[in-house]
Amino acid sequence: MAKLISNTYAEALFELAVEDNKIDDLYAQIDMLSKLFSENPGFIALLTHPHITVEEKLDSLEKSLKGRVDDSIVGLLRVVVEKDRAGEIGMIFENFRAKVYEHKKIGVVYISSAVAIDEARKSKIEDKLLKTTGFKSLETHYTVDEKLVGGMMIRIGDRVVDSSVRTKIEKMTSELKKVSLS
Repeated sequence: MAKLISNTYAEALFELAVEDNKIDDLYAQIDMLSKLFSENPGFIALLTHPHITVEEKLDSLEKSLKGRVDDSIVGLLRVVVEKDRAGEIGMIFENFRAKVYEHKKIGVVYISSAVAIDEARKSKIEDKLLKTTGFKSLETHYTVDEKLVGGMMIRIGDRVVDSSVRTKIEKMTSELKKVSLS
């Protein structure tokens, strides 16, 4: 339920961003606010505190953000606080980012490999992913996972391509266990 609600708020803000041609500007401000809120968890705690009145929360919000961020963001946060959904702000921001990425055709890719991948190889991997996925650009996150033994694992959204040696060994082991020796 919370995901649906946060998606609704994010969709509304995204539609405003498109309508006002402010996608990049609002994205940058949402990114800045996300960092600000994560570095200052007390602010969200204030906005969600049950013993602080809605008027006091809105006053704090106005004093902190008015004139510093776009009015559409302040307006969204006002509605979120008035509806007692301040605990969903992080998820709203994440959903907004996802909508911007989808709109701009930016793919988020997580690549795990058994050893570090050099820049030339990263470039080849990214070029191939761009050709096969339809994305215009990629945000790639590389990690080294020695448990993979060899090969790599690529995750884009809910799609996973696993060409790791570990997985191949696990499949072979499973197949061997199925073989009945008479």
